[in-house]
Amino acid sequence: VKPRLADPIDFEEYVSKNKVMLNNDPLRELLLFPPDDISHCVTSRVTRTLQSLAFLYLKEDVSDPFVQQCLQTYSQDLTTITHKYLPYSGSYLHLP
Repeated sequence: VKPRLADPIDFEEYVSKNKVMLNNDPLRELLLFPPDDISHCVTSRVTRTLQSLAFLYLKEDVSDPFVQQCLQTYSQDLTTITHKYLPYSGSYLHLP
């Protein structure tokens, strides 16, 4: 008989359900993520031409939904997600 595998705890669900208890905990800084850890930046896509061909085809009627999604993906602005404390997320042996 194989032992039953334990389901991992959904950390975000646990934090949202026990918010009052965690806010009153004297060591809550050890449990919660820093509020300024994640930042995002939107940059415009750099093209080598005056107008992107994907943008021109997007204006026309494209029947295939997959092609429409590809054209939208390659003509949208870029979103960059940065984790401020990523260098501190590993083992204590590899801290900066």
